Amino acid sequence: MGFHKRYISEDQVCYRYTHYGMEEVLKWIRSADAIICTDPFTMELTDVLDSEGDKTKIWNKASEMIAMKSLEMEKNS
Repeated sequence: MGFHKRYISEDQVCYRYTHYGMEEVLKWIRSADAIICTDPFTMELTDVLDSEGDKTKIWNKASEMIAMKSLEMEKNS
């Protein structure tokens, strides 16, 4: 059985979020054995997703982060 690692970037996260939604982003991230973040945004996002506390608040904060980053990226393109 192999070890499944996944490299994630802000582009990939924002694409999945805008096309498939927050639940799909979470499934995609959680389906790997190891996550390798390629930028500061994904490092911060995974820190939020791994934090302790109310799962609804964590979900909402992560969703807001991705939405804001998606808008920022769209504005800059």
